[in-house]
Amino acid sequence: MTSDVRRPIPKAILIIIVFSLLLPTPAFAIPGAPPAQPQGIIGIALVNDSPTVLGSSTGFTATVGGFTPITYTWNFGDGTAEVAALSNLVTYPYGVAGFYTTIVTVTDGGLNTISATTPVTITAPCISGLVVENTHDSDCGSLRYAVNIAVAGDTVTFTPTLAGQTITLTTGQIDIHQSITIDGAAAPGIIISGNDTDRVFNISAQNDVTLNALSVVHGWVGEDTGAGISNAGTLTVSNSTVAYNTGMLGGGIYNGGTLTLLKSTLSFNIGFEGSGFYNSGIATVLDDSFTQNEASWSGGGVYNSFDAVLTMTNSTLSTNRVMDVEMGSGGGLLNSGTLTLINTTFYSNTSPVSDSGGGLYNHEGASLSLVNTLIAHSVGGDCYNIGTITSNINNLIEDGSCNVTLSGDPLLDPLANNGGTTLTHLPQTDSPAIDAGDNASAAGLTYDQRGHGYPRLSNGLVDIGAVEVAAAIMPILTATNDSPTVLGRPTNLTATLSSPLSPAPTFTWDFGDGFTGVGATPAHPYAAAGFYTATVQAANGVLTLTATTPVTITEQFLLNLVAINDSPTLLGSTTNFLASVSGDSATFEWDFGDGTQGTGQSSAHIYGAVGFYTAIVTATNSVSLLTTTTQVTITGPALRYSTYLPLIMNNFFTAPDLIVQNIIASRDAITVVIQNVGDAPADQSFWVDAYIAPNPPPTAVNQIWWDQNRAQQGIAWAVIDPMVPIQPGAVITLTSTDLYVSPERTYFTGNLPVGTPIYAQVDSYNFYTNYGAVQEQHEILGLPYNNIFGPVFSVSVGGPLFGREAQPGNTGWRESLLPLRPEQP
Repeated sequence: MTSDVRRPIPKAILIIIVFSLLLPTPAFAIPGAPPAQPQGIIGIALVNDSPTVLGSSTGFTATVGGFTPITYTWNFGDGTAEVAALSNLVTYPYGVAGFYTTIVTVTDGGLNTISATTPVTITAPCISGLVVENTHDSDCGSLRYAVNIAVAGDTVTFTPTLAGQTITLTTGQIDIHQSITIDGAAAPGIIISGNDTDRVFNISAQNDVTLNALSVVHGWVGEDTGAGISNAGTLTVSNSTVAYNTGMLGGGIYNGGTLTLLKSTLSFNIGFEGSGFYNSGIATVLDDSFTQNEASWSGGGVYNSFDAVLTMTNSTLSTNRVMDVEMGSGGGLLNSGTLTLINTTFYSNTSPVSDSGGGLYNHEGASLSLVNTLIAHSVGGDCYNIGTITSNINNLIEDGSCNVTLSGDPLLDPLANNGGTTLTHLPQTDSPAIDAGDNASAAGLTYDQRGHGYPRLSNGLVDIGAVEVAAAIMPILTATNDSPTVLGRPTNLTATLSSPLSPAPTFTWDFGDGFTGVGATPAHPYAAAGFYTATVQAANGVLTLTATTPVTITEQFLLNLVAINDSPTLLGSTTNFLASVSGDSATFEWDFGDGTQGTGQSSAHIYGAVGFYTAIVTATNSVSLLTTTTQVTITGPALRYSTYLPLIMNNFFTAPDLIVQNIIASRDAITVVIQNVGDAPADQSFWVDAYIAPNPPPTAVNQIWWDQNRAQQGIAWAVIDPMVPIQPGAVITLTSTDLYVSPERTYFTGNLPVGTPIYAQVDSYNFYTNYGAVQEQHEILGLPYNNIFGPVFSVSVGGPLFGREAQPGNTGWRESLLPLRPEQP
């Protein structure tokens, strides 16, 4: 009567993921024309183009060996009906995000049938928006994603937790086709890397783009232009670093449009010409440093090409070089267009060819305006001119080249951090550059290259070069805070002066939320989650300084979501639902289990049919998402009887009602919990079935797990005494290793894949009736069948594997107590 033959593990298990009841059947499109007449199938392969974002269609392609088949039957794995088609190419729009297994079955003219499966991934739409939240290359929350969804006028920012981290591009350059700003100020030190395989940013024509507070590094374009940044539009680069990029023209930046470069550093870039910056358009350079860039041919730091216009002010070109020993020229800068230099310092730039403009080369046909500029310590000559010098005002060139009147050693200190955001050469106290410039030519310059706190004029006279030697340096005020802070906790803010003010200042804060404070280190509790800009002023009656700091306040995480309802409810009456959760700013969405939805912490719903439902509530805020369920019972109207005296009748009856209360499934163990929800004991023996990945799932009584080949594995329990009777409200727990398992009717190998769907049915077989061994209350009253539960999906936690042999003590089966049932075939 018993068989110990092991079945082979099935090669494929269809995983049907059911997310809600009564989902509408989505439409699908089938492109292509009918195939030719079939003559036989050899083999089949099935692929799809997922992952697909929810709301888009997923495309499927079935490739059949041999001749073209007649029909394809598609099962998309989401519980919708199978679809027959004549094409091997279909598209299908899934209605819920998740993981699916699609099956295609092909039948040829000879009625031969062959099937194939393919896994499908449907992702939820991204809600990250314009704030970069991770260092990924292209998915939700990435920089590329934010740029792609931005529209003209948008600003892409970074979450503060990305400070100092690197975003490495692995799928090519980031193309910017709209007028936007990318601002890294909220994540200081954020790095965008081309991974030495591709350009970092490419700005299209007719777009106005700003890049602020970014490090653009390790771009590579081979013999192309602009490895770090290539610009054909209008571009502003500020407070940024462009370094370690390699390209033919403009290893760091190539400008073919209009460029403004502010308070930035271009260093360690490599190219053929203009390794730091190659300009073939219109460019304004202010308060920048070009250091240790290397060109093979010319323009080690900067190349200004024919017909290009470049204005460079308050900037430093230091230790740049060209390498060609025969024709190398313009170690610091080569000009073939129109160039204006104002208060700029060239120092220690190199060309291996003598008299080739190791510092500056002004090419034939080029135009040069040279004002308050310093060129010194060059290899290959400080300045070489075969073009036209239109202005030559108060310049200091150490070797006296380019017809200047002031020459000699300018006595500069080495390149260093002398304040500000870029490196500079500070003149020594006896430098001939001090107070030797032309004030009129420096008109409009408030500060030197270092920026705020470093006035351009000292003692009433401007110095030559990028740096002013001041009698006293103005203090710099900075503001910081310890956000991101969880809502409800104070944010600590700090104001710092780079040097003391006398008299001592008073610090006044505007926290950006309508509240103010005083002191150098206040703590402020913000009342709502969001992004704020706190502003502090330090004032002592003589001087007022201002600084800002961005503040991020996050919502509290949601915890302990609970849902309840006031059922059992009479059909036609309102069922009331209530959710509770710890946290703030939660929104609630309800799925009532009958295909309808609701919103709000409390909600109400009228069901259209008697039955048992599982309502799902989802609570969300900006930082968390929780889901829980509540069981709903809808009953029919009470039976009415007419009684005529003196006849006395008693129409009250009681009956048991068995349901599957729960299923717990792990890799190697399955547990089923049975409950009697009726009002009388269940005192007859009965069967319970567990169905492992059934196709189709059970829907009615007397459907055992192996009939119609619905499942390859399953477990049967014979529930006899002493487990029966089961009192009203009582539960029994059945496991895949207990004494009630019937080995003759069970096949369970364990090692289930994570996510395998499990169903269970109680009182699942009595051949002689249209109900099980126990006549239950729902059957007597004509209520919907409630003996089936599922699916529940298996998890990865292991457990004891069901033994194929009978367990010790499993004696006295007493089959006579149970409904007649076949053994497992």
